[in-house]
Amino acid sequence: MEVLGKPLQLPCGLRMPNRLCKTATSEHMGHVKTGEVSPELVELYRQWALGGAGLLITGNVMVDDHLEGPGNVVIPEGEPPEMWRKWAEASHSVASGGSRPLALVQLSHPGRQSPLAVSWARPRAPSEVAFVLPGVGIQAFRTPRALGLEEVKALPGKFAAGARLAAKAGFDGVQVHAAHGYLLSQFLSPHTNRRTDAYGGSAANRARLLLEVVAAVRLAIGSTKVLSVKVNCADFRLGGLDQSEALELMAKLKQASVDLVEISGGTYENMLMVRQEEKEGYFVDFSKSVREKVPGLPVLAVGGFKSLVGCASAIVKGECDVVGLCRLLCLQPDLPKRWLEGEDLPAAGKSVRIQVPILGALLIPGLGYYYHQRQIQRIGAGLPVESRCPTLRLLLVALPRKLLWEPGRLSTQNRLGLTAVALGVLGLLLSRKRGS
Repeated sequence: MEVLGKPLQLPCGLRMPNRLCKTATSEHMGHVKTGEVSPELVELYRQWALGGAGLLITGNVMVDDHLEGPGNVVIPEGEPPEMWRKWAEASHSVASGGSRPLALVQLSHPGRQSPLAVSWARPRAPSEVAFVLPGVGIQAFRTPRALGLEEVKALPGKFAAGARLAAKAGFDGVQVHAAHGYLLSQFLSPHTNRRTDAYGGSAANRARLLLEVVAAVRLAIGSTKVLSVKVNCADFRLGGLDQSEALELMAKLKQASVDLVEISGGTYENMLMVRQEEKEGYFVDFSKSVREKVPGLPVLAVGGFKSLVGCASAIVKGECDVVGLCRLLCLQPDLPKRWLEGEDLPAAGKSVRIQVPILGALLIPGLGYYYHQRQIQRIGAGLPVESRCPTLRLLLVALPRKLLWEPGRLSTQNRLGLTAVALGVLGLLLSRKRGS
């Protein structure tokens, strides 16, 4: 298992002290009205840094005021605020006997995946292709409007500004989020990108915006900071990004001086990144292909790792250079440290698979996601992780409050409107139940 404790030097010159990474998850712990960093978010990252992972990657930080969910942190204008500096400092905390981790800010734009819970305005996307969340019925997302050409050309500058601020705040670099159906992923996919200009059509055109963003970010942070990109190996849907195009993209990312590529897969319309199965490492076949066909590009594999043996095996077999952990660290933030110290500790993974009276299993995927998000919010508040999932309280109280009443940017009228939509969904589900 010693392989997990070996350092990894990235092309930019910075070194990871070990091969374990805390990958991104949307914390939704920013100030709901301003998008500012909260003290609880700072404390959460202090605990994750003390937990021993060699690399920490933050959750979705929005490059402008288009949000992925309530409580997103948003890139501010001007110089880094004091809380950003505290966030960076906390992310570099060193445990006794440990080493200083690297810390990256994940930069993102939701595109069409911006729900009514954050704005009634139509979201912006490459094309007017609606986002359909499976198993929910009435959708909480409006059909997007297509970005104009000048709006597209302005996006690299927004990512660059975010990267520059993150570096000034003290972070070691950034990760550009181009996976899971967010805006840059939408441009890569033929399903969501139906443009006829220079940013649509061929694979090269669909990759144009991502490569422009990468170039702008590299120029903003210089050659000595980490530039990572998170990208799908495939969308796993008809008409989406496929693995052959994704592999071609990897070579272009290496040419663009990317230091670390994170391989994931699927979108929120087909959530393979959070599927439940026995296999560890959902996407290691593809990540191994990247290491073989694009030598010199460090690869981070994420998805389904749940044991010390599984993580070490992926490195030994040459399937990846770095192993990513996320949900496990929402429940056990010190798991990497304990593994690296030789403790073969079972991971406390939790799958929320229940049948709720009347509602059946329709909302369970979202409930599982929110359960883990709730635990990191508790860690940031200095509270212990819950040993069991308080299902009914989450479903009937905490989740509606989070989605309907906490988004402080919404007006009272919009909140009442969302409540009416929620009641309409509940009525529809009840009527279906009676009719079955």
